[in-house]
Amino acid sequence: MWFDLGVLQPVAYKLKDFLVDGDLEAAANKGMDDSGWLPAGSPPYNFKLRKALLMVIPFPMGCALKIDHGVQKGENALGYATKDNLNGCNKCHSRDSAFWKYLGYSRLELLKLKTPRTAQ
Repeated sequence: MWFDLGVLQPVAYKLKDFLVDGDLEAAANKGMDDSGWLPAGSPPYNFKLRKALLMVIPFPMGCALKIDHGVQKGENALGYATKDNLNGCNKCHSRDSAFWKYLGYSRLELLKLKTPRTAQ
């Protein structure tokens, strides 16, 4: 994970751009431009330049987030929600979960991701 010392926030990425094209730089530039963290009137975000100027530094993550959610069937699935235990998916997919904003999603995508999941 990268951290931008200029805005004191983790670098937000457009994950779909990174996953499709494999271009971290473009994903970071698009994610930060859409994040709302840059001051009004700022030039487009330049991940490569900010990294070269040591404004963007590597930052260790406390936990890994698998892009695929560890997708498996039934009770082996990561975050499997049942009628008795809704914590699985809803630990992250809830209106109270704040980490989504760091990944560069649009407001509409954020609304969808924060919608609590229902039991299987």
